[in-house]
Amino acid sequence: GFIDKTGTMVIPAKFDYAWSFREGVALVIINGKYGYIDKTGTLVIPAKFDIAWSFQENLASVKINDKYGFIDKTGAVVIPAKYDDAGYFNEGRAKVQINDKWGYINKKGVLVIPAKYIRCFDFKDGKAFVEANGLLFYIDRHGNKLPW
Repeated sequence: GFIDKTGTMVIPAKFDYAWSFREGVALVIINGKYGYIDKTGTLVIPAKFDIAWSFQENLASVKINDKYGFIDKTGAVVIPAKYDDAGYFNEGRAKVQINDKWGYINKKGVLVIPAKYIRCFDFKDGKAFVEANGLLFYIDRHGNKLPW
């Protein structure tokens, strides 16, 4: 459940698990499935996902039939579930896994940086830390290698 700043219970403890509110909604687990509630405790996106993440930049990655895609705050799938794994959107890019390699998509679901990295991290200040061929380095939002 959730309490306000005075410690008063404002949303009853009726969820298997709940995360903090982000962008006006909170991720919750109900009977082993993930969904989202608003600040009144109303389930605004049904608990139907196998795995889901909190919203960031108005999109959230969710697992549907063993693949990851992205939903908007209405619960509509806006980027089809076709990735082996997916992260958060940061600076208009989200890391996605395709066949054991990582790359980045934009908010239209276009793979803008090819999936060729062993691991990668979210973008911050226009760059992301990645690993390829045993080397660790930064790339820009277009996938260009940056100097240290």
